[in-house]
Amino acid sequence: MGHLIFSGILLLFTLLSTSAGAYTFAQPRFALERYLEANPSQQALMDQFAVRVHNQPNTMGGVRTRAVRIGMLFTRPLSDVVSQRSLVAFKRRLQEIGVDFRLDLFELDQDPIKLQRQLVRVSTSGFDYLLLDDVTPNLVPQIQRWLLKRQPKLLLGGLSAPLDAWRHTPPLIYLGVHESRTMNQLASLVAREFENRTIDAMVLPAGKIAEQRCAAFLNGLALAGSAVRHNYAVSDSEQASYVAAKSLLQQNTPPSFLFSCTQTQQKGVVQAIQELGLAQQVKTNNWGEQSWVELVEDRVFGRFTLLYPIDDLAIAAAEALRADLENRLLPQVYLESVQIATAAMDLESLELMYGQSNRYGGDVWRP
Repeated sequence: MGHLIFSGILLLFTLLSTSAGAYTFAQPRFALERYLEANPSQQALMDQFAVRVHNQPNTMGGVRTRAVRIGMLFTRPLSDVVSQRSLVAFKRRLQEIGVDFRLDLFELDQDPIKLQRQLVRVSTSGFDYLLLDDVTPNLVPQIQRWLLKRQPKLLLGGLSAPLDAWRHTPPLIYLGVHESRTMNQLASLVAREFENRTIDAMVLPAGKIAEQRCAAFLNGLALAGSAVRHNYAVSDSEQASYVAAKSLLQQNTPPSFLFSCTQTQQKGVVQAIQELGLAQQVKTNNWGEQSWVELVEDRVFGRFTLLYPIDDLAIAAAEALRADLENRLLPQVYLESVQIATAAMDLESLELMYGQSNRYGGDVWRP
């Protein structure tokens, strides 16, 4: 009897451990490659879908008897440049391809009680589709309930490969970027340009971005034959980043390059560099989550600017919705590439590259 009780406890612990681990979003560097190896037909679907995303839109056929009800859930503020770009591109693509739709927007609250009220409202609103800009731990329980019910259909952003925990009840599509590849490219550029010079890093203590961005950059730097002197784990706060950056910069030998893991951290780093008058000696990276004017102003500090394909991902969401309405085959996951602009580029070249990553969001970012 005691053996049976122990076995039952062990089984329960195993199930709980597996369940908890399934939602850490610690997608390994080769998660997508392994998924494609196990599902070889997906690569062709991804390639076909990429053609639709990057080509000029064409109007869908058929007539629907009612408007499609869509909910967009934002983990960022709606006033954020990235949120505005996503919204503009998504709506414009739907209009161009002739989808009759009704769109409701939700800026998700950080307060757990208020968030639950919002999610209840979303669940009872009768949406056909829900588009989430990111999958955060506090949303996982509700996402799982939606997936189990298979209604509404979900388009999940912010992930670079399908989650194994949801393989039996997948969303309509996962949307994201080649984060590991991007971090390796950035690390290679930094290692080459700042060879034999001091590199420090500011990273997040834990979470999906800490794993997909921060750790990937540090690993890429090591693979490129370089390393960081100091590696500070700092919360995603402008003030905390400013304090940590100031401490690093006031050492006898300040770093030549100070990596920041998010746009928020970058703001704190830039403030510290500017305050100490070190703009010529110390460089950092820029995540490009800004208006054009802000991006140009930060060029003096940012040696490398990462331009995320916000518009293309929103267009991909619209095209995925259209494909589902037309009963077309869709890939399980679709990833876009990130462009990296260097400080060596002239302003005209930078504007051209920035404009390419803002295909529909011109009204948002242009002065």
